[in-house]
Amino acid sequence: MNLKPLWAFMAAFFILGAACLFVILKQDSTGEPDVVACNDIVHTIGEQWNSVKSNSLPGRKYKMDYVVLDTYGNVLAATKAGLDTTLSAAVRHRDVILDVSVDDRTVGNVIFINSAPRYLAQQRWALLVAGLFLLLLPLLFCGGFAIYLYHKLVYPFRRLDGFARRVAAGNLDVPLEMDRDNLFGPFTESFDLMRTELSRAKKNEFLADQSKKELVASLSHDIKTPVASIQAITELMLVREINPAQRKNLETINDKAKQITALVTDLFHTSLEELQKLRVTPVEESSAVLPELLHAADYAGRADIQSAPPCMLYIDPLRLAQVFDNIFNNSYKYADTAIEVRYSFEGDMLDVTVTDFGHGAPEESLPLLCNKFYRGQNAQGKSGSGLGLYLARYFMEQMGGGLSCENRFDGDTACGFAVHVDLLLAGRET
Repeated sequence: MNLKPLWAFMAAFFILGAACLFVILKQDSTGEPDVVACNDIVHTIGEQWNSVKSNSLPGRKYKMDYVVLDTYGNVLAATKAGLDTTLSAAVRHRDVILDVSVDDRTVGNVIFINSAPRYLAQQRWALLVAGLFLLLLPLLFCGGFAIYLYHKLVYPFRRLDGFARRVAAGNLDVPLEMDRDNLFGPFTESFDLMRTELSRAKKNEFLADQSKKELVASLSHDIKTPVASIQAITELMLVREINPAQRKNLETINDKAKQITALVTDLFHTSLEELQKLRVTPVEESSAVLPELLHAADYAGRADIQSAPPCMLYIDPLRLAQVFDNIFNNSYKYADTAIEVRYSFEGDMLDVTVTDFGHGAPEESLPLLCNKFYRGQNAQGKSGSGLGLYLARYFMEQMGGGLSCENRFDGDTACGFAVHVDLLLAGRET
């Protein structure tokens, strides 16, 4: 800790106190009249007796107050008003009384005012003031030292206490600012380094947790599609199989597939609250990837998939594959018909329309199909969690596109269900 300000503070007060005492003690006057000066003044007044006037009194250089009286006690002159003018008063006040003689004849008196009482009173006041000042010196010093200690010791600890409370509350963004020259400078710097490391560890933990939840949510939902394919093929084989032993094996496979679906559904529901945090990272891709993604989603081979018109798209291929998987899986589940895929340009979008030829969805259900957990009346008896189209629309919105559904009609009769996947053209993103 730097003690130079403290020592300077102490030295200044002690020097000031010593100076006050020196000034008081240096005054060696007692207030008594100077005898030589008094004699000189009396002699001069005797020489000028016939012309004594207050404005021409001698001995001004001695800075003494006196009164000139004649033999009858009348005041002839005075150095200033308000002085003792009678011999009796002069005796009481212990003033010096000298006779004025002219030709060996006493013609009057000079009363020299004794200033000792006034001087003593002044000295007493001076000593009182000096004593009070010297008494205040330790108090001022203690007060100043207390302020210094508060600034250098107490205040830093209070800041450390507030910092510790913020860290305990989880606020790791506010740094601990402290003077490096302070006694606790290196100590507080170590605390701030601790805060930085805690903040970094917290962020890494959050990213790891988010990544884990994204992985669980993504895999748990995507696993259901191939499991559904296994289950569908197994059910088809059960219809055709005659051999009892083989049917038993196929029934076991089908039961295990259902069990896996149930377990994956439970796992998926544990991550539902984190689904909105699934990361989507769009990049510029050629439209040539679209047929590949569509063929991968059409594992049953029911779709008529043509080449996409050449253009550059702003998409996340992984998430777009999940979108097409959900759409085709719904078509297999609810329509079970052939599927048609068509492309068209709509403004700054490439519209990919996936259409089946089933009975469509109830009209009152169309606006709700992309809501979380919603399942229409035609979903009764069919497995699902009501999240496929919800996730598909979320992924498309994160890519700057969109997803919408509609029924197709032949006159007044519904003849199919269409899903429009709008892909943003590259260079049109904001």
